[in-house]
Amino acid sequence: MKICYYPRYDINGGSSRCRAYYIQQRLLKWGVDAYITSAPYTADVIVFQKTYEKPYLEIARKAKEKGIKMVFDLDDDYLAKDMIELVDVVVCDSQGLVDFAQNQTMKKIDGRVILNPVDYIKEPLQQRKHTKKNGLNLVYFANPANFKAFVNCRKGMERLRKEGFKYNLTLLGGRNLAHIRKYGDPFKGFKVNHVPWSLKTFSLELRKFDFSILPQAWDWKGPAKQTESVAHNVPAVCEKIQPNESLYRDAGLMEYLAGTQDEWYRAAKKLFNPRERNGFLDKVLPVVWKKRSHDGITREWLDLFEELVGK
Repeated sequence: MKICYYPRYDINGGSSRCRAYYIQQRLLKWGVDAYITSAPYTADVIVFQKTYEKPYLEIARKAKEKGIKMVFDLDDDYLAKDMIELVDVVVCDSQGLVDFAQNQTMKKIDGRVILNPVDYIKEPLQQRKHTKKNGLNLVYFANPANFKAFVNCRKGMERLRKEGFKYNLTLLGGRNLAHIRKYGDPFKGFKVNHVPWSLKTFSLELRKFDFSILPQAWDWKGPAKQTESVAHNVPAVCEKIQPNESLYRDAGLMEYLAGTQDEWYRAAKKLFNPRERNGFLDKVLPVVWKKRSHDGITREWLDLFEELVGK
């Protein structure tokens, strides 16, 4: 089977590496002739990963004329109505985006939820034994646009500080000054360290923390951050949104989804107990690697490709 990929960004970028490169490498390992951005009109399937601008639309139109099957990986872009209308299947990593794709066009779209694989690490890390009871190192990794969701989380975390729970909070990611000037600094008056995000150091940085807080209201971003955190042995309290429910429901950890300040307070307070953190990992790690391993996600893609080309 010949598969042509058009990743949106440089192949070393986060989502392109996650959604195209790893999948291609696994398919090659399994003997599937998968390649990136070469000779699209000889391919069995073309995958457009976030690419919907004019040059790619022209390729898609010609491919449709030739009867070549096409998949559009919507991921977190949403200005792609023309591409959505051309392809055979729209793939997203949350039901919210599938619903969005359906609403973008008058024609019925075949939409599938296929999760992102665990990025950065290819095999499970040795499970960490948490022992610290106080003075914990916590992490929040997000883009500036997500800080609006920090309001209730912040109130819960401030209550813990007032009750004597000692912790250092690190923001692992960028700070958009233009965004802060427009909407204000959500951390004003709240002590937080700042470590810029780096592709080379992210995985090593993340695994140092005791647990993470992920007030991530955007429904297509939460699951990826949730998965990255717990796969690195860092339990996570996550925003209570539908896309975050799947993993924690399967692991029996729904109490770690929070929306109100009371819910953030209670969930974070539990994780100050190292026994709770270890129990959290006992429950979640087998589930996350079963649902999000590279081999498991690639098998879903291969099943989709085989369905499309009738092999």
